[in-house]
Amino acid sequence: MGIGLGGLVLALQSRTDRRMDSFAAELAGLRGESRALCERVARLEGLIEGYGLFRPAEPANAAGA
Repeated sequence: MGIGLGGLVLALQSRTDRRMDSFAAELAGLRGESRALCERVARLEGLIEGYGLFRPAEPANAAGA
């Protein structure tokens, strides 16, 4: 009985390891896509600022005047 349970545990552990490896690979792909998206957004922000379509918010007066 103990040998059978040991074999089952090893089989399940192997399956879990494979699934974790595929999850890690998918996560790495998402990181790459996220990095590319950040670069594209930064490029668009630079273009918008370069054309003068964006102005930083003016600071509010502390005295309310």
